Order: sequence, then structure tokens, then C-alpha cells
Amino acid sequence: MEFIPEVSFDLFYKKQLLQTGLTSRDTLTVLDAAVVFDSIHFRKEGFRSKGFLKDSLPEVVFLQKEVFELDEVVLNAAVKKETFLGENSRFVRKRSNSFETEPTAGIVFFREELATINVTKFRFFVEKVSVKTNYKIKFYACELVGSILTQNKIKIGDVFFESPVLQLEKGVKNEVIVDLESVGFPKPKSNLFVVIELVSYEDETGDIINPEPNKQTKLKYQLSKKMNYFAKMMDITTKSLTPYFININAMIRRDFNIMFKKTPHRSNLVTPAISLYGTRVD
Repeated sequence: MEFIPEVSFDLFYKKQLLQTGLTSRDTLTVLDAAVVFDSIHFRKEGFRSKGFLKDSLPEVVFLQKEVFELDEVVLNAAVKKETFLGENSRFVRKRSNSFETEPTAGIVFFREELATINVTKFRFFVEKVSVKTNYKIKFYACELVGSILTQNKIKIGDVFFESPVLQLEKGVKNEVIVDLESVGFPKPKSNLFVVIELVSYEDETGDIINPEPNKQTKLKYQLSKKMNYFAKMMDITTKSLTPYFININAMIRRDFNIMFKKTPHRSNLVTPAISLYGTRVD
């Protein structure tokens, strides 16, 4: 018997994927007690996957190696390592925003960077969830319009990819990882505008509710050095949102330069805490 490090696991509740994770190589992996799940699935390349109901989960899980009969074996010293697109930075709590039913803000991943990665996971961060939340992840094809020196916007096209309805249970907080590989995420050929869209909130009996703003699920924002955060703005005259998405950090940098002849403080530049993970394309 040997210890198997870095085993992927998926937590489910009523057959809906709640959370994915990876067991540690060096320390004990502890599941978040706030995540309510009824089954767990373990998977590791080279081993047969295995799942258990929560009530029947043994203290030790044994995984059986897959056996392959090969006519020829080719050894390759290169190991594909996981990489990511996005940023890892300090969160700015006062900038967290509630999930919206219509896209109002998101991140653009550009065609050139998407060509370097085979996307397998979607990661985002939330404040502690107060109410069970149903949501979708949507990727829209988009086109850049205008210049960063004037006003950089994006034109949204068709939905490139849409996840099934996903759920965040009450008590979930911080990192959430969604497996995109298992649902057949296609290879992008254009820029993608990525958003998290609210489907509904549910109470403990499963009824649809409309919670107060302080109970709504909020996406965390983080400090940013990039200029790929686009959002709709409020029209001063009509008090309604603009029909287009503006490059927010590019606008702030430009305005500070014009008005104050200096660069903005880093706390003024934020972005949704969203990133993509995958394997690098050779």
C-alpha cells in the first residue's frame, strides 16, 4: 500500500457539483465544514475513479491502478504542468459585488493568451454565502472597440460557452473551483468576455426568494495590474446603465493622467477575482 498525493476530489449535493479540490502532497487535507455535500468523487490520472456517499465514506480510500497493455512505450521527460490565466492579488472587500442576472461586469481573456492553454478549470472567490445560490458561468465572444488612449470598449457577441446551472450552498466562502474539462469546454478562437450570472436564490425549503442586498452572494474583487476588467457605467442623465462595457482600469489610468498628471494609487485598480486554469499548449 502506498500513499497517493494530489488526488482530485469533487463534492456533490443532490447530484449537483458544489466544489472541486486537490489533496495536499505534504499535509492533511481538511474539507470545509461549511460545505454541505452528500457524496464525494475521487479521481487521479492512472487510477480508477471512485465515489462514495458521505455517510459511507471510509477512513481510508483505496484507488486501484489502471492496467494498460502497450505494444510500444514512448518515454517523454516533459511533464505538462498546470498554468493559469488571471491574477493572484490582495482582495478589496469593499469592492465585492453581488451576482447579477444580466452581465454588467466581467473579465476579458484575449485570444492570444487563450491560445497558450487548454482550459480545464474556472476559479473564482466569493464572500461567505448567506443564501443558497444558483448561478451560471458564461463566456461571450467579444470584440475590442476604440483605443485605450480614448475609450476602450468591447462589443459582446454570441455565447461561446455556458455552464449548466451550478450551486453555492450556504456557508461556502473564498475559493470556488468549477471543472470545465468534464463538460467539454471547447477551444476558443476569439477573445472571451467571462461573467458569472445569477439564476436564483433559494431558501431552506427550496422556494425561490429575493434576499436583501446584504444577504446576496458577492463576488470578490482584487487589486489588478492588468487592463482586462470591463463593466457597464451609469449614465448620469438617464440614470441607467450604458449598453456597452468600458475598460475600467484603462479609463481610470487615462483620467488620472489627464486630470492629475500622475498614475492612480494601486487601490483604485481592481478586477473580479476570476481566473482560468489548464495545461500549457506546446
